Amino acid sequence: MEIEHYSIPQEFHEFLRRQYGQTVLVAGPSGSGKTVFALSLLKELLNEHYESKNYVYVTSRVPSYTMRIQFEWMDQVIQPDLVLDLSSPSSIADPQDPTTVISDELTFLSVIDEKIRQTRFPFCVIDTIEALAEVLNADVKSLVSSLSKLSKDTFAKVVIISEHETGSHISSAVDGVLILQAYEEENGGIWRDITLKKLRGTRIETRTRGFTISDDGFSQLWNADGDDLRKFSITEPTSHSGTRYYLGLQPFDEIFKGFRLGSTSFWEIGADVDNEVIITLLLTTISNFTNQGGGVVIIPPNKLTFRRIKSAALKYEFFDRLNTNVRMVSLRFSDEADHDPIIAREPYVIFTRGRAEDMRLSFDTALKELRANGCGEILLIIGFGFLQSMLDYGDLSRWAMNITEISAQESGLCIAIGYNSTPKVNEMLADLADMHIGFSTRASATLVRGIRPRTSQYCMYTMKKDGGVRIEFQEIN
Repeated sequence: MEIEHYSIPQEFHEFLRRQYGQTVLVAGPSGSGKTVFALSLLKELLNEHYESKNYVYVTSRVPSYTMRIQFEWMDQVIQPDLVLDLSSPSSIADPQDPTTVISDELTFLSVIDEKIRQTRFPFCVIDTIEALAEVLNADVKSLVSSLSKLSKDTFAKVVIISEHETGSHISSAVDGVLILQAYEEENGGIWRDITLKKLRGTRIETRTRGFTISDDGFSQLWNADGDDLRKFSITEPTSHSGTRYYLGLQPFDEIFKGFRLGSTSFWEIGADVDNEVIITLLLTTISNFTNQGGGVVIIPPNKLTFRRIKSAALKYEFFDRLNTNVRMVSLRFSDEADHDPIIAREPYVIFTRGRAEDMRLSFDTALKELRANGCGEILLIIGFGFLQSMLDYGDLSRWAMNITEISAQESGLCIAIGYNSTPKVNEMLADLADMHIGFSTRASATLVRGIRPRTSQYCMYTMKKDGGVRIEFQEIN
């Protein structure tokens, strides 16, 4: 799916395709993105099947010339002669018929009726209903009821923007209700979401989803679909530079500029983040290291199993290097090993009994074997949730110090993984690591941001293109 083409929720498109007149309320506080949503909706509908002059845009709070300054792309959407500017007493006249003065509800409805009856698939945007009621000295509820009747009589789609945060005062009189919200976050960013509260006759799959406002307008945030991530694969490694290591996933590497040699990167994972997100990023990194002759030691984070590594080695094309360049340290009597004795004989698996001393010896053995196999660059992937299940906090602290020292001495890279279940450990890792990256989930969107060094917040999503699956990152504004 292409993000730009489907920027407006698909359920809303389906709702508008019905062959009868409809009224839709778009409500939310000032600055939540209501006008941008309406303009972006018109842009998409024009691109889809609507005609170029089938609509009228009524602005009654913000002058049209101000809107064109605020939204430079507006000229691509709305032609000046299709804007009815009622934002001031000096401009309450029909631009196509200056002799008609629009100063009351009856005249206004008559003008709108005449305009939309001249086109097929007529569309009308009222921005905003409260300001329009002031200009016309009309009652808001009465005006909405009149617009609703007009839409049914003319088969028009009427979008009514409300300054009321929930639109509850008029929601019962319309066919659809959308609520937009904007929240300031602790990191200084802004989170925006849209709730499809009511779309009469249309099933709503996901009621609330995130969105962002870019230079091109409204764009909803897509999620990193777990099923799609399982199908993702890479075959071309991204070459490390003289001072930086890379994951091999170009969009991610562009955001974080790679990882400094000899550094530790702490990935803090929120409770709702799909395991496939983290596993896919790690498998991509393992592939990129092994295919450039590097060695990888893994103390597995959540759900990264022996079989998963082996199947990934086939898909990511490092199967020939699996036994020479990869070592995975895990418990000796794990269920997987008990039920599949073949795994216990795989060279890439090193078992331990789980005590602190056994873990250290197994880890040291893994490093020695990789060095003996000629692996010049070392990547450590450490799941601290796994370690915490066996070691006390004192041992975990020593482990954290040890792996950062090993990474620095080897000029390698350590990726330390901490989930919400390890809050005390996460605080320690955040202090020790050179880079701190946060992964979280909100309104079905997977969010990624650099906490140290600080980056913008991004939405990680999957899309199908050219017969495969791509992973992209969309900046959130």
